[in-house]
This record gives sequence, structure tokens and C-alpha cells, in this order.
Amino acid sequence: MAHDLDAILSEVLAHFAPMPTIHITWAEHHDTAHHRDHWGQAWWTRDGRFIGISKRLRRAPKFVIRYVVFHEVLHMALLPRDSRAETWRKGDRYRITWHHRAFRIAERLWPKRGLAEQWLEDHT
Repeated sequence: MAHDLDAILSEVLAHFAPMPTIHITWAEHHDTAHHRDHWGQAWWTRDGRFIGISKRLRRAPKFVIRYVVFHEVLHMALLPRDSRAETWRKGDRYRITWHHRAFRIAERLWPKRGLAEQWLEDHT
């Protein structure tokens, strides 16, 4: 049984200052060497902000999905302000892939982060 992503997103957003609406969905996973460890992605377009969670996580423990959702929301909350940040455009989507210092510090604060990262590593 798949988790309710909207409910998990609401739980995660309770830890942040108010943000524009974020849409969340299960996403297809591309099993290539480059994408094997990509569990989620955040992007935004003219139509809004979006998070895709890999369908491979449908049966993962809820604390793992919460962590992945938190990680993706953090990308939206802590946009890099450094010119060295890797930002790129693909079609009408913008992606940020750089985990800058403030991002890494904030990410460490998430409960069960270590357990979630270990679970993800074990299932890559």
C-alpha cells in the first residue's frame, strides 16, 4: 500500500515558514547508473512548485519518505545564493542540484535522518 504523499507533505511543511503551494506525486524512476540513488526531485515551472517521489519508495517505511520529502522541500526553502550553485534549465523546468552549506546544516536537523539515509543506501 502506497503512502499518502499529500499528508506526508503537510506534516513536513509544518516545520517550515509558510510557503507557496507545493504539488507532490509519485514519479517514475529511471534505473540508470546516474539516477539509481535519486529518490526524489524538486522543480518549479510557471504553473507552480512540484516534488516527485520515486515509485520505488511506495513500500518504504514512512520515516524514509518523510525524510525524502523534507530533503526536496529544503531545496525550495533554501535556494542557493552562491554563483557557484549548479542551476540548470530543462525545457520549462528549473532544477537545483547543489547541496550548499546551509542546506547540509539544516538537513542534519531532521529526526531519523541517519536511519533514513541508511535505509536508502541499503536499497540503492
